[in-house]
Amino acid sequence: MSVRRNQDWGDIGKMPADAVVATSDREVGRLVERAWTDNVALPEVGLTGGDLRRALGGRRNSRHLQGDDDVVGALIDVGAVTVNGHRFAFVAHVIARSRSWSGPVFALMNSEWLGDWIMAPRAHPGDGYFDLVEARLSLGDRIKARRRLPTGTHVPHPSIQVRRVTTTAIPFGTTRAIFVDGEHVGAAAAMQIECHREALRAYV
Repeated sequence: MSVRRNQDWGDIGKMPADAVVATSDREVGRLVERAWTDNVALPEVGLTGGDLRRALGGRRNSRHLQGDDDVVGALIDVGAVTVNGHRFAFVAHVIARSRSWSGPVFALMNSEWLGDWIMAPRAHPGDGYFDLVEARLSLGDRIKARRRLPTGTHVPHPSIQVRRVTTTAIPFGTTRAIFVDGEHVGAAAAMQIECHREALRAYV
């Protein structure tokens, strides 16, 4: 289904009995990777944790997924990121940064949320794009941005660029640690990303 700003999306119904329940974004990514390796259809997934679940409006109590209550189901975009020749699936975000967040930071967002931060206020997990947030901030501006991240008011900022991407190579200019849906997967000076539009059905 196509997503348009300020319009409802997803639908209300029952989660299929054979849907897989995942507790984190990275767990969903591993399910996707396994399906890619086995060349089978992606499973339908119920979300009980993670930033994707928050972006989809998941409730605090996830017991309704297995009960009689109606749940929200939606088709979401899935990302593939290649780092040093290894391909990973992601559903929420990929972050390239130093260990201390100094220097340039690259945040590839399918969800607006990165933990308790609204990293990409306009990102949407079902619109066919990722929001790439590129920040090159001074120490003082990093401190100010960190204070504003919980509300998403760190942008606009002259040293923070936000653009929408689908399939492209993203060079960093220097080696950065790469975190795929919160998991450190290595360090690299660039990554290749692909957007698989409406590839996965998720329930919250």
